[in-house]
Amino acid sequence: MRTCLRCGLIAFMVLSSPALAPAKGLSPPSAPDPARIAQFLECHRDVGLVTIQDWLGLDVRYREGDGGLSGKMIEIIDVCVQDRAELEAASTVFAEDGPRFRLKDIEVRVLSDGDERRFRRKDLRWMEMTSRGDGVYILDGTIASAMIPGIRIGDRIRVVREYDLKGIFGLPPHSLGSALRPALECGYEI
Repeated sequence: MRTCLRCGLIAFMVLSSPALAPAKGLSPPSAPDPARIAQFLECHRDVGLVTIQDWLGLDVRYREGDGGLSGKMIEIIDVCVQDRAELEAASTVFAEDGPRFRLKDIEVRVLSDGDERRFRRKDLRWMEMTSRGDGVYILDGTIASAMIPGIRIGDRIRVVREYDLKGIFGLPPHSLGSALRPALECGYEI
């Protein structure tokens, strides 16, 4: 059992994922059981995009020399596209890279009718723009986006991002799930 913040986060146990070499101290959850996913999708057939899993894990420690918290962060977002109107939004993947958030690795898996396609960072065509925080441009930081090719209705898209963090001043904000769509599993682990 992991302890969690008092601000409403729920303590929970997670299973290790064999598909990802986790950062030391982090235990990313595996994908939910296929039977649970099928039941969840059946209950939400009328929703264009549903979240199967949304998880953010942090293994950070204060390091005086870094001027803040440093360590690892892993983010998992797993969605299923059920409507044509959601294809474009679901086909776009984002990544941040900068002096405090270094993108170590990204993996995109597309599950379609029993077939699985995998993409790594080098496999996608990225468009980058300068990052900005608190009204200040971070010249060595970028926000990048790429389109995942060949996404169709019924596809499941699982994106796993791993970051090295250095000298961050607080915990990254993260909205678990979305008020606009149902979510099967959500978690924020510290």
